[in-house]
Order: sequence, then C-alpha cells, then structure tokens
Amino acid sequence: MTMGRPSTASDVGCEHPLNTPRPGIYPASHWLRLASGSSAQLVRVLRATYGAASDVTDRRLGRIVALAETYIDRFGDTPVVVARAPGRVNLLGRHIDHQGGHCNMLAIERDLYVMVGLRHDTRIRMVNVEPSRFGEAASDINEVLPGYVGGAWRSYVDSPAVREQATRDAGQWQQYVKASVARFMAARPELAWTGMNVVAAGDVPVAAGLSSSSALVVAVAEALAALYGLDLAPEDFAETCGEAEWYVGARGGSGDQAAMKFAQAGCVVQIEFHPMRVVQVAPWPPEYALLVCNSGVEARKSAGARNTFNQRVAGCHIAREMVRRTHPELADRVSHLRDLTPHRLGVSDAEAAQNLLAIPERMRRSEILQSLGESVAEPLLASHTWDTGFYALRAIAAFGLAECERSRLCAELLHDGDIGEVGRLMCVSHDGDRVTASADGVFGQEGKGYGDAAVRDLIEKCRMGMRLADEPGAYACSTPDIDLMVDTSLSVPGVIGAQLSGAGLGGCMMVLAEVSGIPSVIAALERHYYAPRRRQPDIHVCRPVAGSGTLAP
Repeated sequence: MTMGRPSTASDVGCEHPLNTPRPGIYPASHWLRLASGSSAQLVRVLRATYGAASDVTDRRLGRIVALAETYIDRFGDTPVVVARAPGRVNLLGRHIDHQGGHCNMLAIERDLYVMVGLRHDTRIRMVNVEPSRFGEAASDINEVLPGYVGGAWRSYVDSPAVREQATRDAGQWQQYVKASVARFMAARPELAWTGMNVVAAGDVPVAAGLSSSSALVVAVAEALAALYGLDLAPEDFAETCGEAEWYVGARGGSGDQAAMKFAQAGCVVQIEFHPMRVVQVAPWPPEYALLVCNSGVEARKSAGARNTFNQRVAGCHIAREMVRRTHPELADRVSHLRDLTPHRLGVSDAEAAQNLLAIPERMRRSEILQSLGESVAEPLLASHTWDTGFYALRAIAAFGLAECERSRLCAELLHDGDIGEVGRLMCVSHDGDRVTASADGVFGQEGKGYGDAAVRDLIEKCRMGMRLADEPGAYACSTPDIDLMVDTSLSVPGVIGAQLSGAGLGGCMMVLAEVSGIPSVIAALERHYYAPRRRQPDIHVCRPVAGSGTLAP
C-alpha cells in the first residue's frame, strides 16, 4: 500500500478523473432512455445477470429509470456509472470466513443498485429513491479520513477517533458509502479523489442477514473502480471491501463481499479464505429450492448486535491463541482456527478434538489479558465490550472447527448429488447457533456446555467413528423466533434442511426443500410463525444470480 495522505482533485497539479474517458460512463439521461425504452442491449445485460426471468428484468429496468430520474432531478444530467451488488446466502460456512474456512455462496435476486457521478468540488451527496426510509446525507471528501496520514488500515480503524465516529454514526446508511470511499482512498492515495453524487435503490431487506450493508459497500466500490479506472483482481477487490466495513465498527472477514463478487448464475461457489480463492463451483440442483424467510426481527450490526457479533469473532481468535500457547509445536502451523481441523493438521478427528482441552471453557476479559499478554490480547478485545461476562471460548471454538469441516464438504456433496447430506449438515450447523431447545432435545440458550467431561465424550465418539463435522458446537447467534421458524420448517414433508442465515441475532433463516414442497413450507410458516405475531410474511425463493459489477450495455 502506498503511504501518505490521499490527494484530492483540488490539490495543485491533480487532473480530474473524468478527463480520462472510461467505458460504461454515460449521461444520466442516456441511462434513462435505455431503461425506459427497454433497450435490447440493456435487456441482454440484465438477462445475463438474472437469467430469463422477465419479471426481474422488467423490475430492474424500472429501478434504473427511478435512479436516473432522481439523479437528474437532484444533480443534473452529468456522466454517471450504474453498479449493482446482490444480497447473498451462505449455504454452509457461517461465522468462519475470518478464520480461513470455506463459504458456499450464492447471490440472490434481491440486490442494490447505485448511480454515481463525480463532482468538480469536494462534496459527497447521497440520496435514496426512498427518502422516507433513507434520508439524504452529505459529507466532504476531505472529511472521510479524519486524522489519516498513511499506515496500516487496521491501526487506523482501531484508533479512538474512528471508533468514536463509528459509535456516534451507527445505523446511518451513508456510513457504508463513506466506508467504501475511505478504504479506497487509503489504498490509493496517489489518485485525484474528488466529490461525488450517489443515488441508491434496492430491495435487499435491511438487518435481515442478507448483507444489505455489504451490498451498499460493494456497489459503491464497483462504481469507484469504474470511475477511477482501478484494475483490481477480484480477490483484492473483495478483501478491500471487507476491510472497508471495519470503518463502521464491524470486525468480520470478507465472506459476504467475496460472495457478491464471485457469484455465478445457477451455481453455488465455494470460497476459501486466507488466502481468498474459489475452490469449486457446483451447479444448483434444479429439483430443490432455497427459501429465505425474514423473521421480522432486525439484527443491526451497526448497533447493539455488532458488539455481540464482534465478541464471538474475538472468541475464535482468542481460542486459537490459547492452543498456540499450550502447544508451541503447533504455533508455526496455526494462524487461523481452520488450521486446527483434522483436514489441515492431517490427523484423526479424535486428535483434532483433543486440542479443545487446551482452550479454557470460559474466561473473563481480565483473565484473557493476563494469559495472553496485552500485546496479543488488546487488539482482539478492542472491537467490543464484554467486561461483565464470560467468553465461552471452548464452545465457540468447537463450532468453528466443526463448521470448517462441514463447509469444506458442501461443494463436493453437491457435485455428487447428495443434497440430503447437505440438508442434514445445515441442521447440525443451526444447532450450533440455537438458543432454545429443539424438539429432539438439542440444548439451547448459550448453546451446549463444553466442560472437560463433554470434550472427552466427544473425543471418544470420534474414536468410534463420529466426524467432527457432526458436532454442533455452540456459537449461539440465533434467536428464539428463528429457532421456531427452523423447527416449523423441518416439520414439513419435503424439507431436508433449515438454518440461520447470515451473522444472526435476528434477520433471516433459510430452508432447503423439494420444489414441490414450497407451498407447504410457506403455509406452515404463515400459520405457526407470521400470523400469531401479526407479521407480514416475507419469504423469497432464491435463484442463484450473477455477482456484482457495473452495467455496460
């Protein structure tokens, strides 16, 4: 990364980026004509993205019309780029992208579009086509990176000033626009950064576990890359977008952003992290459907849920460090929790489970600082508060190790046509996030206990042939409402799997079912979940679509 303060187009000697012609950048009125006239070129681009579903194509043409009309009304008819980023679903591999695990991703039809044009001053103007839900906002390009003079991005976002800003501005949609701008400015300070106009529109549900916030970050990043002529490898793009969200206080990995970038129509894409790479692409089985069902309970990572989310992430890192301290012979081989799986260590499942005994079952914050030392522990604890509670380290690590194994198996199972085993592993995975007891007695509320006796029992079961992938662990990021939706769905014939979607603490769950069973699933959820709570049913049948990018008809 180049060091130093980012330059702006107002600096002496800097040339305005729009002085260099770039493909896909047209006046807003041109986009309006293309969309309102159902241009054959634009329709082809949209059908390549969504498939032959004409209803989706027609709705996206209408969205582009709304974007262009809003842009012209607010900012005039200037050159703009149109970029999109889809919501995403992770079939298997929750909570482990930051630990180097696999995610099995598909992008969904619900997505977010931005129309972005550069200005000749330093102002950033941000509006949404739904102003009653997302108010207009403004900033200045010179205020996006307060106090930044170069250096490591992680050190900057962990600084008190940025953390205070993230807390103060939590929940504001424009912060995700600024996050994308800030990360790219820090990464490319030599460019002549200028102000911009941003108009956004989309239908990814907010705080529903489908990554609406990440979709905004990625869509803006796609627009910036086009406007400034940035030639980034897809891996670098996704990792940069993941790091951009640290600006708003989150401390996750780049799984959601990678899913949006690498997604392919009609397919599940298996992605591995650290380093990021696509491992396999498996076709979606057409006789099965994936339903995403919104619980109606919001889980805002920008608010209270973010603290719990960051605490769980920290728990994975702390557990890994505890193993490295107890087993110094593994220290050079273990940089992420996934490095302790049977597959990575080249050992039996029982031997891998044995390492859980090196992790304290529970620790307080003060005990973690004392055990690991301030230099190691403080960066892991900086993203959240948890002063009065215990870190359930062993339960979190058990989930992480098992989920790494489950997610690694997913793409191969799809290739082999063993969709039933995929569904079963989804259920096991959800039990690791469960907070209420299931009908068959799976423990809830902070998950299953992992005392020494329980771990030794797990080791013995693995010696007798059980796979570590079949152990739920206890990450405990579901909610009672989502647990009920999962259990209701699993009672319907034709359903083979159900689980939490996304980071949890609210939002959506997903159901894997035979296509013929879709009406029965919807009816059961309406009768047993939505109607008693007087909530409007919000169920979406997913069809895998293409990943993020700019429209270039």
